[in-house]
Amino acid sequence: MLEGVRERLHLRPGKESDERTVDDLHVANSIEINTQADKLPEKVNINDPRLVKLVAGLHELNISPVKEPIPLDRIGGSKKTSRVVVDIDSLTPGSEPTEYSVPIPVDLFVAAPEISDWRRGRRSPKNGRRSSSIIREYSHLSAKTAPPIHGVTVYTREDGSIFAVLYGDGAHRLCAAKRRGDNDILCTKLNIIQID
Repeated sequence: MLEGVRERLHLRPGKESDERTVDDLHVANSIEINTQADKLPEKVNINDPRLVKLVAGLHELNISPVKEPIPLDRIGGSKKTSRVVVDIDSLTPGSEPTEYSVPIPVDLFVAAPEISDWRRGRRSPKNGRRSSSIIREYSHLSAKTAPPIHGVTVYTREDGSIFAVLYGDGAHRLCAAKRRGDNDILCTKLNIIQID
């Protein structure tokens, strides 16, 4: 009986406070990609061969996806050097978003705003709707027809550690992509941040 109540309230038995930090993440590793990111200018065009090569390298990584998203506040606070790689919003006003979107591997993501569970979404309803129902709706779309997400940061570290975080719009779309088992998801704004 209690299990049903927990399910409706999005609670889990014995769930402890999530104390993970970026130091606990072992999602993917590539010294080469970290080196490529270090050589990028502050801003590059989406078609710049250096960016194209870096993004292609993300899709060749051996990724171990996190089973549960890490809280966003656990990612902040690390010493980091910000490097804005591409702001697609500033390119060719009026163009279709998919024309200027960057595909990022879905399994590389470790966090999204307010998402505590990739399948259930937020712990509490927002605007009167449960996250799980919104995710199910998006799950019926295909990877090609789902709208891009907006505001993605790919983190790289000197030791080669790599992971991605969604800070902007599209958390439910990301959850749906994970639920469908998509290989990648399009994003319309991309930052790369190197963590010291």
